[in-house]
Amino acid sequence: MSPPASNARPPSPAGETRSLLRLGLPIIVGLAASALMGVVDSAVLGNATASALAAVSLTSSVALVFIAALYGFLSPVGLLAARGFGQNSPKTVAEHFHTGRRLGWLAGSAGAALMLGALPLLPLLGQPDEVLAAIAPYWVPTALGLIPFSLTWVYKQILDAMDRPWLGVGVLAVMVLLNAGFSPVLAHGLLGLPALGLLGAGLGTLLAQCLALGLVMWLSRRGALRAWYQA
Repeated sequence: MSPPASNARPPSPAGETRSLLRLGLPIIVGLAASALMGVVDSAVLGNATASALAAVSLTSSVALVFIAALYGFLSPVGLLAARGFGQNSPKTVAEHFHTGRRLGWLAGSAGAALMLGALPLLPLLGQPDEVLAAIAPYWVPTALGLIPFSLTWVYKQILDAMDRPWLGVGVLAVMVLLNAGFSPVLAHGLLGLPALGLLGAGLGTLLAQCLALGLVMWLSRRGALRAWYQA
């Protein structure tokens, strides 16, 4: 006996492409925003010494490895929260958020500790002495920035789960803009502040990450979003 005919049409390639772009583009833009932090600092220090630029490049490359690992580790928070959102269960979404936030603290702190612990091992990689002498003031705040990054990413995962991915991308865009404002001021000593060089660029990035976390925490307590974060 033959199975009954189905009236459902197979998805069209164009429709599938649009769906994939709708899901994937915010993720791509979000990861690109994280990478742009190092690009901004390289531009800010464009007239610095070659060793300073090398220190930024090496630090940013190592940080991206940790960022990718943290992204992969924390992504299931969004997947589980999306299931709760599909069931229209704010309590389920909030439970996954609170669990994810604890994981974000732990994972971000572990990543920061590992990156800080790797600093004394850099000579084993054959890096030039002048780069090793310059790198610590930028390496340390970059490592510490993994903590606010992880927490911000957890908040963003919930926004993605609630089908509001561009709101999270907007938070990351603000982070990049803040970094573009703070880093030159602190690195070059503008507005009457002392010039801190690499340390200033690193602190500018860390400050931008902390303020972005503060922004997304504020958003989570506003309007309709509050029920999904605080239930």
